[in-house]
Amino acid sequence: MAGSERVFESAVTLLGGGDFNERDLQTAMTWAPALVCADGAANILPELGLEPRLIVGDLDSISLTVRHRFRDRLHRISDQDVTDFDKCLSVIVAPMIICVGFSGGRLDHELSTLSSLAAFRGRPVIMLARTQVCFRLPERLRLPLAVGTTVSVFPFTPSQARSRGLQWPLDGLVLSPSGLRGTSNRSISEVVDVEAERGDMLIILPRSELESVLCALLPEVVRVVSHAEELAGKGGESGDFDL
Repeated sequence: MAGSERVFESAVTLLGGGDFNERDLQTAMTWAPALVCADGAANILPELGLEPRLIVGDLDSISLTVRHRFRDRLHRISDQDVTDFDKCLSVIVAPMIICVGFSGGRLDHELSTLSSLAAFRGRPVIMLARTQVCFRLPERLRLPLAVGTTVSVFPFTPSQARSRGLQWPLDGLVLSPSGLRGTSNRSISEVVDVEAERGDMLIILPRSELESVLCALLPEVVRVVSHAEELAGKGGESGDFDL
């Protein structure tokens, strides 16, 4: 199965083996109900009562019990020069990916994941951590934010961008990992616009802004989930919707 893509109609929650809690996972799966695991992250699934659509990696970290139970959902990629996170991104074709369990563990793993996230130019990929959410800055971004929200723009390569609605505008600045970095900026209006001119940058926001991020990057997912929740509240059948 190595090397082939897997297409998902719904958004995907990608579970890693780092730090996370059940609330992280529940939040992600509300918006992205198709669950994919990076290798050994699948070991916790029986305890949580969850089943993955796919398990991706070299599969050297999963238990024999999990390997047998989900044997028809294994996607082995043996390349040792590529991380499990990169392997997952190369396989998953979905409208959006929300990543949980890729922070709070080994620092070298976390830095590698953030570097890959910043460089990935495919579909929207959002990393959900305990207190923050981050994603690659697309060419154009319009974010609805409360005034005073902390907005960090972290460059992984020499980068330039333009902005409106930030206390310290990015226009004309050259950002770089070893030089000027756009961390701890603040919104001064209810809408922040950022336009990337060159380079690979991550936007980092408080976790409470997850829905604003989703609205900005993939508004149709928010509309479908909100409609399904509204129907459920009225006693309707949310299962009629392919989330």
